[in-house]
Amino acid sequence: MADHDGDVPAAGFRFKPTLDGELMALRPVTVNDTNALLPTFQDAETTRLTGYHAEGEPDEARLRAWYGTRADHDDRLDLAVVEKATGDVVGEAVLNEWGGCRPDVDPRTGLVRAPGVTRAGWLGVVSQRLEDS
Repeated sequence: MADHDGDVPAAGFRFKPTLDGELMALRPVTVNDTNALLPTFQDAETTRLTGYHAEGEPDEARLRAWYGTRADHDDRLDLAVVEKATGDVVGEAVLNEWGGCRPDVDPRTGLVRAPGVTRAGWLGVVSQRLEDS
């Protein structure tokens, strides 16, 4: 189904793909990823850059509700960044603000800063490359 302004699908991001790379995969985020992504919302710089502006500690119940509904939204694509060597969710890659007939979106990648995650720099680069493909 296409919209009347051209050949841009009206569904936007109805299809939620898994992008599989050599070192990592991007797959649709689920409510089960909340605990792995929680440290993202505890980092002041990350919350400043992503627009998450809740007071105090992140509300896990609110975040679980948020991640539990991401598959329901056609105007955005929320993907978990999974390190293939460990199977760990180490961040998220998001394409949001889909404008229908507008061919642009707002991309962002947020990686977890947590004990044991030492390769965040290259994971971000690889994640962005998968997102761009």
